[in-house]
Amino acid sequence: MERAYVIVDMGEIKKGTGHEILCTIGVGPCFGLAVYDRKSRTGYLGHLINSEDVRTSLSDIVKDYGAARRLKVVVAGGNRVIIENESHALFNLEITRQRNDISKAIAEMGFDKRKVKFEMTDEEGAVPYMELDCHSGKLPVNTCSLG
Repeated sequence: MERAYVIVDMGEIKKGTGHEILCTIGVGPCFGLAVYDRKSRTGYLGHLINSEDVRTSLSDIVKDYGAARRLKVVVAGGNRVIIENESHALFNLEITRQRNDISKAIAEMGFDKRKVKFEMTDEEGAVPYMELDCHSGKLPVNTCSLG
């Protein structure tokens, strides 16, 4: 079967099936969310703007699958910046608050901690690319240093 790449743009979340590879680029201060169900060989990939978008998406995904415990979850992005002025410091505080909100949402919804991974980068780091292979469940999150 031919594999199909599906692009997930900023502000979107898409569901893929076994023959699809979902991908997004330039996550940066946004949040990349990947959820995979090995049983059905399906998954979701989102390029989400803030923690509220992640929380809403996770809730919808749990409703779709019926249970959170069997799902593999990766959250990436949420980059903080090098503090050069007061607005950068405030930005970093907000990103930290959003990261904590996502961790809390994952715990509240009953996801298995052993199947949850955070790929957060700080300051000079970036998440330029994420992809989810819906057949294998492989999820490379490519982080790089910009420094």
